[in-house]
Amino acid sequence: MLRLRIVFFVLIIALFSCNRTVETDSNKTASVSPLQALTDSISKDSLNVQLLNRRANLYIRQQKLNEALLDINKALKVNQKEPDLFLSLAEIYFQLGKNENCTASLLKVIELDPEQTEAYNKLAQLNLLTQRFDIAIGYNDKSLAIDRFNPKTLYVRGMIFLARKDTVSAMRNFLLSRDAKNDFYEVLIQIGAIYKRQHNPIAADYLREAVMRFPGYAQARYEFALYLQENGNPNAAMAQYDTLLMQFPSNQFVFFNIGYLYLVYDQQFDSALFYFDRSLAIDPTYIDALYNKGRTLEEMGKMLAAKEIYMDVLKLSPNYELAVEALNRIDRKK
Repeated sequence: MLRLRIVFFVLIIALFSCNRTVETDSNKTASVSPLQALTDSISKDSLNVQLLNRRANLYIRQQKLNEALLDINKALKVNQKEPDLFLSLAEIYFQLGKNENCTASLLKVIELDPEQTEAYNKLAQLNLLTQRFDIAIGYNDKSLAIDRFNPKTLYVRGMIFLARKDTVSAMRNFLLSRDAKNDFYEVLIQIGAIYKRQHNPIAADYLREAVMRFPGYAQARYEFALYLQENGNPNAAMAQYDTLLMQFPSNQFVFFNIGYLYLVYDQQFDSALFYFDRSLAIDPTYIDALYNKGRTLEEMGKMLAAKEIYMDVLKLSPNYELAVEALNRIDRKK
């Protein structure tokens, strides 16, 4: 059974790139977008660095990095003493893959404001991504020295320990982070994931809480559904997958898992085949979906069709042992 695992670095990247919320002008009507409201305000005050920075952060979230860079560079021509401008510049460089420029921007933030924990956190995360763990923990120590209860700092510390395979220390810092901020999405997911790997039923509580607090986050709901599926509650898992399909109707992993439930738990082979085909329509190279399509056809007694599928699996992955075993199994039945 294929899992969509929590990708370790994905959560770090997402956290690194988390920009501050762009405020909108409360006097604007609901029909005016935040971007348009900011653009209108900037047209009246073109050298307002706060407005330019807010629009740059909005552009960053929209992946319009060139536009964001133009706004930040314009703001820096007016004021090079504002740490928030260099924080935004660091995020732009990070998303552009320019790590050296990103580091230089963060060091400039610290030069301007030595108590800026966010800059230390981002430097720790950047070095974590490049697996320079000693440097990462050094920056993390500096952030903790400023604010020992900062939830983001504690989270990053947990991720560093997790990368170093020290699960006990990672969990301790994740729990401290949650105590400091009880609605921290990444922390809830990581705690749930660790308990899940340990086969601790407490995992369900954290994954369920993540779903309840962040209903639009696909990863939380997927991990919760997978936990239910792997712990003997396929009906509850199916309900979560159905919700995911309403939110994200083109997810091959969800189609695959629904097909797997129909195949393994319900023996409803026509339904299983339908969902494996839906998964493969999105990604024809999804090897586990292809193998399980063959397995379904085999269960239906369609041996020739199943054999063709297994051979297709081996064309994509010559060392896929389950397909080799399946072909040998079919040959023995002759």
